[in-house]
Amino acid sequence: MLGLQIISASFQEVQFRAVAQFNHHLSSKRGYKIAWKPMTLASAQWRLDRVAVNFIRHQLTNYDSVIVMLGRDAERIRSVRLEILGAIAVAYPQVADECGRQAFLTRLRLVL
Repeated sequence: MLGLQIISASFQEVQFRAVAQFNHHLSSKRGYKIAWKPMTLASAQWRLDRVAVNFIRHQLTNYDSVIVMLGRDAERIRSVRLEILGAIAVAYPQVADECGRQAFLTRLRLVL
């Protein structure tokens, strides 16, 4: 492990913050304001899980700083991504399936 750390928060808080950040991010994109409908906690579960995992990875871990340290070493970056997805699945079992889906896609990119 490369010193990856996860900040603990209640899953309810994670979901709320993930949805808020997702909405803020997209609402600030040019062209999205015309036909964009904000995500809510009543959105499809797969969407909520996806934004929650992404929020945890980028906001509640040191994943981004570790990736910067690795430079352009794609193999090590994939390894760290798989490691953090596994750690998120353990820390937040509510999104373990989504972590598995993202890990599968990460491994698939190795083959392609």
